[in-house]
Amino acid sequence: MIRKGTVVQWKNETDQILYGIVEETYEYKITRNRNRNQLLEYNTAGKALYIKLHNGRHVLRNDNEVERVD
Repeated sequence: MIRKGTVVQWKNETDQILYGIVEETYEYKITRNRNRNQLLEYNTAGKALYIKLHNGRHVLRNDNEVERVD
């Protein structure tokens, strides 16, 4: 589980590995339309991670896009 303060890594578009520290986590629900009147809601919430890079910049990534660094 990725929490605040966790060091994570991921690859960018040019396959460069980036590292950062998670500063905040946000949960969100996914809602999709089905057959015009029905809505599907998935009970499993996803997490968005607000990550600070070593140069002071911040990025927002989904939890499934990053790996935890031990």
